[in-house]
Amino acid sequence: MATVYKRGGNKQRGGRYYISYFDHQGERVSRSARTSDKATAERIAAKLEAQAALRREGVIDPREDRLAQQDRRPVIEHLAEFQATLLAKGNDENYVRQSTQRAQVILTACQIMRVSQLSASAVQLALGSMRSSGKSLGTCNGYLRSIKAFAAWLTRDRRLREDPLKHLTLYNEITDRRHIRREPSPEEIVWLLNTTRARNVGCHGLMGPDREMLYLLAMSTGLRASELRSLTRESFHLDQSPPVVKLAAAYSKRRRDDCQPLPLAVAEKLRPWLAERATGQRVFARMPTQLARMLRGDLAAARKAWIESVDDPEEQECRTQSNFLRYQSSHDEIWDFHAFRHGFISAVVQSGASVKVAQELARHASPMLTIGRYAHARLQDLRGAVEALPIASAILADTSNGEAQHKAQQLRSDSIPNDATACSSLPGR
Repeated sequence: MATVYKRGGNKQRGGRYYISYFDHQGERVSRSARTSDKATAERIAAKLEAQAALRREGVIDPREDRLAQQDRRPVIEHLAEFQATLLAKGNDENYVRQSTQRAQVILTACQIMRVSQLSASAVQLALGSMRSSGKSLGTCNGYLRSIKAFAAWLTRDRRLREDPLKHLTLYNEITDRRHIRREPSPEEIVWLLNTTRARNVGCHGLMGPDREMLYLLAMSTGLRASELRSLTRESFHLDQSPPVVKLAAAYSKRRRDDCQPLPLAVAEKLRPWLAERATGQRVFARMPTQLARMLRGDLAAARKAWIESVDDPEEQECRTQSNFLRYQSSHDEIWDFHAFRHGFISAVVQSGASVKVAQELARHASPMLTIGRYAHARLQDLRGAVEALPIASAILADTSNGEAQHKAQQLRSDSIPNDATACSSLPGR
């Protein structure tokens, strides 16, 4: 039986009544009736007691009450709790901040105030507006992943009955590639490293040798910028066979502990540099967020040094017209920081490694991503493949024209000049 009463400080005239009753789980519950009229408080008590009885009998589903209670809360409160959950799972702080900020942008664009208002059509309209404003499909996918993750969490945590965004699919980014990355040649890499080390001045928070090691690690391990930023001196195990750099699951994009092998030459080059790093401190703690700007400066300095390394005016002019060490080539291919990863994965694939090995070194969930997006097939590699076709050998063997046979053999041995260069005789062409 429900009880209606006033508490000590409210017993004076005009004080609010409280109700005490047993809920559907048999637990004693006390709550304010929010009224100073006893008759009204008794009617509310009777209603609460009747609802508890209906829930005990299964006439009213308690889960529906929970959903209704969650829906009365502002969506921004749910988003804050989603952010706290991601952090509690050990995710990288930058990743969590970016994910929640992107989800909030979509919620604001859709004018969503309650979780029940979240719908696939509203999200698609918001993404459509982004697309119309000039955002790339890759950027739109980033926002879509964030809002889908938020909706999935709401469903798993019983704050939504079902996921309204479950069937939303990502855009095909290949049809809208804004930044086509190019692979640096070995000669370009050598010039960049040597010039960067010689520029022993602070640049965006990092000294020359630190930037050199950053570029060296990026191109020899394929680690992403956020992953490199998390490394400490203890992440490197150079005395193992083979030497490795270990990445904690919280900072790995695939959310698992990774152990990336290092080339022996790279490990020996890292050893004296790491010896000067403080224990327990991140080796790239001052690494800037705008890596592209830092890299452009080092590329420009390396290109200038490369051009001025010859005295012949014609040779200098030829080098000036080439794409060697350019941030953006004449074919609009970009050498940004992520291009180091592209170059690493492509080099692994072109070395003849199996698909499984390439996938493991790239740390991808799917081999299709490794081969399809990152392994850039060069024209020379494609030519070598078609020249090795049995039909080509059969025609070559069958021909009775000596001149034609000679030309075919010459085509096999000749190399195709790199279209990204102007001077085939220069280093790296």
